[in-house]
Amino acid sequence: MYSSLCDFLQVLKHNTKLQIGIIFLGMPRHELLILPFEYTIHKAPYCWKMKSNYDNENHCLDCRNKAIQKAQKTMKPFFGMCVNGVWEYMHPIVIDSHVIGVIFIGNILRESSRARITQCLRENAWENEEEALLDTMEYDTSEETCRKYAQLIDSYFHLLYMAVPAKEHRSQKTLMIDLQNFIHENYNSNLSLENLSKTFHYNEKYLGRYFKSQHGCSLKEYICRKRIEHAKQLLADTTMPVSEIAVSTGFETIPYFNKRFREFTGMTPTNFRKRMQKKSGGTPL
Repeated sequence: MYSSLCDFLQVLKHNTKLQIGIIFLGMPRHELLILPFEYTIHKAPYCWKMKSNYDNENHCLDCRNKAIQKAQKTMKPFFGMCVNGVWEYMHPIVIDSHVIGVIFIGNILRESSRARITQCLRENAWENEEEALLDTMEYDTSEETCRKYAQLIDSYFHLLYMAVPAKEHRSQKTLMIDLQNFIHENYNSNLSLENLSKTFHYNEKYLGRYFKSQHGCSLKEYICRKRIEHAKQLLADTTMPVSEIAVSTGFETIPYFNKRFREFTGMTPTNFRKRMQKKSGGTPL
C-alpha cells in the first residue's frame, strides 16, 4: 500500500527549511490523505514569531485568506510575498473543476524581501533576533523549484485519491477535520455559515445541520466558543485593553463581546482578568 500523504510531505521537505503544507476545503478523503493541524498553518520560526503579536497575526491571516480566495478563483498557481516579507508558492488542487485544497510552499527568504523582514522585526523591537530568525529560512528558492515540489505533491495526492475506492473516502470525518482546522486558524475572521459553505463547497443548510449533529451546537456557537477561549488567554497573559481583545478575537462590537463572555464564564472580561491576576500573583507583562 502507498505511504500516507503526511509521510510523503515529511520526506519531501527533509533537509530543507521550507514550510510545506496543504489547506483542504472539506472534500471527502481517505485516511491516507488526512493531515494533522500543523500542516495547515505556518509554524516556521519567523512566521511564528510574527504571529505572537496579535495585530501581526490578523494581518497574516487576512493575507492567507486572500491567497486562498485567489487560488479558488483563478485555479492557477502563483508566487508572491506576504505582508511580513516571506515568499510563498500557492498551488490549487483541482478535482472536477473544484479547488478542493491549496498547497503552500513557503518560509522563503529572497534578497528583495530582506529589507521588509528587517522593517517588520524593528517595528516589533525584535531586531536583535534578526540573524537567528533569518538563519531558519530557506534562502532564495526559485519559483521553478517550488513549482516542481507542488507538482509532485499534487501528483501524489491524485495517485492516492484514485488508488482508494470511492466508498472508502470519508465525507463526514474529513469535512469535520477541515472545518475545525480552518476555524482554529481563522477564528477572528468572518466565519459565517454562508462564507464557510462557499469556501468548502457545501450546501449551507446541510453544513449547518451536519455540524450541529456532530457538536451538539450550531456552527456560530462553536466559533463563538473558540473566540472566547482566545479572549480568555489574552486577558490572562497580556495587558491588552478589553476593547482591543474584542476586536482581535473576531467580535463585531464590545457590548456583544461582553455579553457572550459573561454567558460563557459567568463574569465580565474585566473581572476575569482580575481573577487571573490574583491567581498568578501579579499583572501580566
